[in-house]
Amino acid sequence: MYEAAEQYGVSRTTIFRAVKDGKLSAEKEKRRGRTVTVIDTSELRRVYGEPAVADNGASDVSRETPATELVSRLESEIEALKADKSDLRGERDRLLDIVASQQRLLTDERRPQGLLPWWRRVVLGKPADEGEQ
Repeated sequence: MYEAAEQYGVSRTTIFRAVKDGKLSAEKEKRRGRTVTVIDTSELRRVYGEPAVADNGASDVSRETPATELVSRLESEIEALKADKSDLRGERDRLLDIVASQQRLLTDERRPQGLLPWWRRVVLGKPADEGEQ
């Protein structure tokens, strides 16, 4: 079972569970005075597909490539997003500076109706509600 788990890239517990649940058929044999669970290779292939490790012990690179490729793509995507985030922060700061400079240029040119400055009221002797028109 250990060898099967190693070849197919799954844990021994997964193999034991599959045998127990009936998904994988196995036979018990006596070897060197011990009872050993033997699983036919065709059964392993039926349930788990082709082995991750070839029979000679060399790794099957194609089994690891999708995960490695995915990690590589995700890392490059993260870098691109970080660059975009930095660019957007710079643009935001630039636009905030423009808004602030434009606000400084604005003045309130409306004149309050009916009110004269205090000094005109004193000098001219006009009440506040008779303001200039």
